[in-house]
Amino acid sequence: MEITGGSGIMKHLFLYIILASFLFSSCGKKKDAKIQNTQTTETTTETRVGEQTISDTKYLTDKLDALYKNIRISGNVGIYVYDLTDKHEVYGIHEDALMPTASCMKLLTGICAYHYFGTNYHFAPPMICDSTLYPGMNPYVTELDLRKLKGEYRDVSPSLRENVAAEPHWYPWDLSLSRFGLLYRLGNRLKEPIIYKFRDSSAPARFFTAPESSLDAVISRMWKNSSNIMSTSVLYALGRRLSPASTKPEIVGVATLRNFLHSEIGVKDSVQIHDGCGLCPQDRLSPKILTRILTYGYNAPKIRPKMMRLLSISGTDGTLRILLNRRDVAGKIIGKTGTLSHPYGISTLAGFAKRDDGRILVFAVMLSQMSVLDAHVIERNLCKTMLSVDKRKAVTQ
Repeated sequence: MEITGGSGIMKHLFLYIILASFLFSSCGKKKDAKIQNTQTTETTTETRVGEQTISDTKYLTDKLDALYKNIRISGNVGIYVYDLTDKHEVYGIHEDALMPTASCMKLLTGICAYHYFGTNYHFAPPMICDSTLYPGMNPYVTELDLRKLKGEYRDVSPSLRENVAAEPHWYPWDLSLSRFGLLYRLGNRLKEPIIYKFRDSSAPARFFTAPESSLDAVISRMWKNSSNIMSTSVLYALGRRLSPASTKPEIVGVATLRNFLHSEIGVKDSVQIHDGCGLCPQDRLSPKILTRILTYGYNAPKIRPKMMRLLSISGTDGTLRILLNRRDVAGKIIGKTGTLSHPYGISTLAGFAKRDDGRILVFAVMLSQMSVLDAHVIERNLCKTMLSVDKRKAVTQ
C-alpha cells in the first residue's frame, strides 16, 4: 500500500513537471512572438517614414523642375536646394556654374568673420596719436561722434591711417553716403568732415568708443539691410587682424575669404572674389557653393543662432520684408538678397526655407542678364514652391 501510494505521488509529480514545462515553453514563444512583432512594427514604421520622405522629395523635385521649365524669360538661371533635415539633395540646375554673386557675397564675409573673430567680437575704438587718426575700422563712427575726439587740433589736419580704397570694378556711386560708415568714405568725402571736426574741438582726450560697435550690430545691418559699408568694414577688419603690418588690408581680407572657403568649407573649385560686399560685378560663386557656406554656418553651434536672428526674415524685416510679404511665405524664409542693376540685371537669393512638415531646406538661386523685376518673380515662385505640400496626399491622410 505504501509502495502503491508512493507510486501515485510520483505519477502526479511527473505530470506537474510536464505541465510546467509546457507553460514555460508557451510563455517563451509568446514573448519571442511579441518581440518579433515589435521589431516588425518598427521596421514597417521606418520603411513608411523612408517611403514618405522619398515621396515628398520626389513631389518637391518635380515641382521645382516644372518651375524651372516654365521660365519664359531669357537669361542665366542657377538653382540648388538641399534638405538639411534628411540630408539629401532636392533639386539642382546649373548648380555648379559660377555666376555673379551680388550681395550674397556678404554671407561668406559674415560667416568668415564669426569664424576668425568669434561671436562676441567688438571693433576697437578710434584713437589719436601724433596727429594721426587710427579709426579702429569701426563702421559706426559718425561725424557727430568726432566731436568726442577732443584735443588741441584747431590748426592741425590729422592724416588718416587705413584709408579705404575703391575696388577697381566698383562704380563711382558705390558705397553711398549715410550717417554711418564715415571712416569708409572715399577721397574728400572722408577727409573734409574729419578736418572740419578736428578744427572745432578744444578739450583734451585721446580716444572714445563709438556706439553699437559689436560685430553682431555690424553684421545685422550687413545681412538684413545689405549695407555695403558694413561689409567693407568687416573685410578691412579681417585684413588688419590677420596681417597687422599690411598696408593693403583689403587684399589680405579677400585672400582670407578665399582661404576660408577652401580650407574650412572644403570648396576646391576656382572662384572669383574681388571684395567682401558683392559690389564688384566680377564676383563669381555658384549656387551650390552658396548653400555650402550657409550649411557651414548652420552646423556651427555658435554661428547658427546668429544667422537665424540676423538674416532677413520674409515679410518681417530687412530686404525680404517687401520681396516676400505674401501670407503663405511670411516668416518661413530666412535669407540674404543680392541685386546689381549694372552692367546688366543681377539678382540672387540664398537662405533657409522652414517647411510646415518640420524640414529645413537650404537653397540658393542666382539669376543674371535679365530684368531684376523678372528675377524677383522667379525668386518668389521658388520660395512658394519650396514650402508647398502635396495636397492630394494631405486629403488622403
